[in-house]
Amino acid sequence: MYPKPVSSLTLPIIFMLTLSTSFADENKTYVVSGIDDVTEIVVDEFGVPHIYAENHYDVFFAQGFNAARDRLWQIDLWKRRGLGQLSDVSLCSSSAAAIVINSKEV
Repeated sequence: MYPKPVSSLTLPIIFMLTLSTSFADENKTYVVSGIDDVTEIVVDEFGVPHIYAENHYDVFFAQGFNAARDRLWQIDLWKRRGLGQLSDVSLCSSSAAAIVINSKEV
């Protein structure tokens, strides 16, 4: 009656994506507009980013930049899950969550 749940391969793939994207390239320099002073994101040996800036506006900007750089795939995944479009990028053709979300009248 209901489609099979998400494949057992999906969770290991998501875990591998998390590991592969959580350790940013620590020797890369970006020039972006919107930052007033020099801002530095230092990633330690455990993959934890530390943000150093002259003012709190630059810290918040760097935090958003770091989140987008490291987790853009995850933000997109959450958006697709909320819209019921997760089956567009997952290994299975449809998921129970997509059926539930798409059946709701919003």
